[in-house]
Amino acid sequence: MIQLKEKDNWEWKPLKYIFNYFLSSVDRKIKDEELNVHICHYPDVYKNEKISDKDTLNKGTCTEFELENFKLMKGDILITKDSEDPKDIGIPCLVENDLIDSVCGYHIGILRTNENIEREFYFRYIQSTDVKDYFFCESNGITRFGLGKSSVENLKIPILSIQEQKIISQYLDKKIQTIDNLIKKIEKKIELLKEKKITLINQCVTKGLKQNVEMKDSGVEWIGEIPKHWIISRIKFHSDVLIGLSFDKDDISEEGKGTLALRSSNVQDGKVSFRDNIWVKTRVPEKLRIKNGDILVCSRNGSRKLIGKNCILGNESVGMTWGVFMTVLRTSSPKFFYWILNSQLFKSQSGIYLTSTINQLTVSTLQNMVIPYPPDLNEQNEINIFLEKVSGEINQVLFKEEKRINLLKEYRQSLITSVVTGKKRVV
Repeated sequence: MIQLKEKDNWEWKPLKYIFNYFLSSVDRKIKDEELNVHICHYPDVYKNEKISDKDTLNKGTCTEFELENFKLMKGDILITKDSEDPKDIGIPCLVENDLIDSVCGYHIGILRTNENIEREFYFRYIQSTDVKDYFFCESNGITRFGLGKSSVENLKIPILSIQEQKIISQYLDKKIQTIDNLIKKIEKKIELLKEKKITLINQCVTKGLKQNVEMKDSGVEWIGEIPKHWIISRIKFHSDVLIGLSFDKDDISEEGKGTLALRSSNVQDGKVSFRDNIWVKTRVPEKLRIKNGDILVCSRNGSRKLIGKNCILGNESVGMTWGVFMTVLRTSSPKFFYWILNSQLFKSQSGIYLTSTINQLTVSTLQNMVIPYPPDLNEQNEINIFLEKVSGEINQVLFKEEKRINLLKEYRQSLITSVVTGKKRVV
């Protein structure tokens, strides 16, 4: 039976004594005269600890020289070499199989060796908190941070017998698999709870709360039947839709000076967040100053999944403004329209603004979205009260389950670090 015992002395050497570290020159621009391949780009490393199938990668092109020199081979350890966030530098990924016609992208470094070692062990070592901290300290930059080649090559790594490397890898594989399986179960539960929440919201904003009310055909396929006394309308008839303030780098001022301009990062989990702020010194028109009850919507972003994320702004945001990639929906019924924007109604019409090349929700598109609308404000208020109560209960469960996942991930990271750095030994 595998047991842990206290640390013995290990020998430590710079990484360059075991691995060759080299950088890819492959970009993602498609050129007709080049070879069609699969390219591992840095998002692939973020989302995958290990890569075994080329079909999980992006398609692109490269030259014959690049295919020969930067092809993905079994045992390669890939690490992110630069990022806008220094915390994302040095994230490792293990290539589990030779991936034919697959290459490494230019934001990634490759660690490769012919030594008789257990690659899995060193992959786990680079995952450790000690190495993360080292890479964080070694990174440099202003708007984009990167790791110098020498910083990677001089990383101290433990030297131990191949037998012990394998024992540690097998031990961690079993432990990590158990943890990951539990995390997946919790994630599945969270997914189902979120689906339940959306279904509930959609039911309330299309059918209302009354069970025996007379219904009618809405005439809109994705809406179906609605209460007979409701109407089919468009957002523009009940609210103003305002695109955000345009500013450039020269308009950005020191913290606390000027006007705080809210961006996508200021919308977190359906609430406003002030952990990532930008202040601008440019003049702000009165109509672009936030009012209590404004709904802030992400309308343009490089990530499709972030389009449409939103929150209701309260007194804490009054007088601020919002950036040009954001939109404000200003209405006398903010709570009801908040539920509309977080229902399947909104997602059903996403094809209007999400294409293969553009992730953008224009003012015109948002204004013309079709919605069911209860004219009675008392009925709207009843729906608001009910959804606040029930969604609040679901959110409490989601919070607890997400906390469980975070604790499991912390334990997972602690386990990896303690074992691969020799703080605890596996025998």
